[in-house]
Amino acid sequence: METRFGALGADDERGTPRSSRVVELGNRAGVPGGHTVLCAKRVSKSFAGVKALHDVDFDLRHGEVHALMGENGAGKSTLMKILAGVHTSYDGTILVEGYAGSFNGVRDAE
Repeated sequence: METRFGALGADDERGTPRSSRVVELGNRAGVPGGHTVLCAKRVSKSFAGVKALHDVDFDLRHGEVHALMGENGAGKSTLMKILAGVHTSYDGTILVEGYAGSFNGVRDAE
């Protein structure tokens, strides 16, 4: 069993960085091909000067199941909305099947 820890950062009202732990648990043994289906690299998003995401990396490989957990304000919904095409302005790169692209909306993300 492999465990990886990462941090999704958000600033509190004083501007002090606050982070939540994101825990990815998975067994990659037997994953067919294990090729990367979706990859987010250094994704950042701010709302009115408040950082919701800061340099987040996320890889999804064929056959994996993920759980995204964290405190309120950690950026979980923001990351999912970026990947779903709801938020179209963000910093960073999204790769789908190895090809870089940006989503112009939800239909694009489908």
